[in-house]
Amino acid sequence: PIDCVLSSWSAWGTCDPCTSQRFRSRRIERFGQFGGTPCLENLGDTQSCETTQVCPEEPEPDCGTDFQCRSGRCIKQRLVCNIDNDCGDFSDEDDCESDPQSPCRNHDIEVSEVGRTAGQGINILGMQPTASLFDNDFFNGLCERVRDGNTRKYYRKPWNVVVLNYDTKADKTFTSVFYHDRVKMLREFYTEKQKHFNVGLSLKYTPTEGSNKTGVEGNFKYRYSKNSSLSSILNSFTERVKCHSHLLSSPRIQNQTFLHVKGKVQLGRFQMRSRDVRLMDSFLDDLNFLPAEYDKGEYFKFLEDYGTHYAVSGTVGGKYELVYVLDNYAMSQLGITVEDVKKCLGYQLGADIAYKGIHVNVNTDGGSCGKIKTKDRC
Repeated sequence: PIDCVLSSWSAWGTCDPCTSQRFRSRRIERFGQFGGTPCLENLGDTQSCETTQVCPEEPEPDCGTDFQCRSGRCIKQRLVCNIDNDCGDFSDEDDCESDPQSPCRNHDIEVSEVGRTAGQGINILGMQPTASLFDNDFFNGLCERVRDGNTRKYYRKPWNVVVLNYDTKADKTFTSVFYHDRVKMLREFYTEKQKHFNVGLSLKYTPTEGSNKTGVEGNFKYRYSKNSSLSSILNSFTERVKCHSHLLSSPRIQNQTFLHVKGKVQLGRFQMRSRDVRLMDSFLDDLNFLPAEYDKGEYFKFLEDYGTHYAVSGTVGGKYELVYVLDNYAMSQLGITVEDVKKCLGYQLGADIAYKGIHVNVNTDGGSCGKIKTKDRC
């Protein structure tokens, strides 16, 4: 493996009279490769400072017949007193003589999270941008709705997003690995998490009730979300620590096989508007404060905040990762193998996963699948 190597910091630049800050920078001398440490540290640095120089005053904006916000932004008069925060500081909703009328009338419609995060910055240098340049809470007085077929809810589409579709798809080839050693299983997962730092892990376990080994039916149990959508699983972070601790310490977990299943899920698609987009005031201010004469520290800080590029269009989704805990004794009594379980779940290599819409369902159409019973609690 080849680790990332950064240069030393440059000298501090001059103090900016408008921001009372000064900047310095460093460069990447060697990128991390072949499993080595990636270049994730900041290339720009900021420090407060004092100067005797005076910040030049910006000319007062002339909005003409339009409404001037407290921030100086100009908006159309039709956007005043409509409940929406069109100014970004609610100054367009301050002095309303009558009750404001929402573009969505009496409907309380949530903003689409896919739309709110659309167009986020991308930094080809490897760092994750911390700010967005698009004001996706601006609707331009419209109430355009999109329906999420998974939740059956309507969401409001921002003005900056011209196309927004909830198009839920899952990989047809979920990968699966099974372990007989719980310690080895957790070690493999945490090693993978260190290599892929943005990967989440949902780990659920249901112990055999009463440790009853006399009956044939009802003792085979594993984790399965029968009524939960994959999108909710992707966002589920509860009980992980408790489940991890239970797996490592419970004396009842002695004769188990752990089936690790993972794949990718697409939740939606978006496309940004190509003209008349509404940008964040903070982005425009930071852009205006950039010096006309190139200063590497200041420009690198700007790129780290907003990215080197932005997404014109794309898909939004995540990773589905789950552990099924199988009772070996009950499986042997029922004549069921791990491959049978994978077949019933639809997790065979090259086969479609068994789902309707986005809900993963067990195939119980006869055979060994009809013997499987499920539990939903950790």
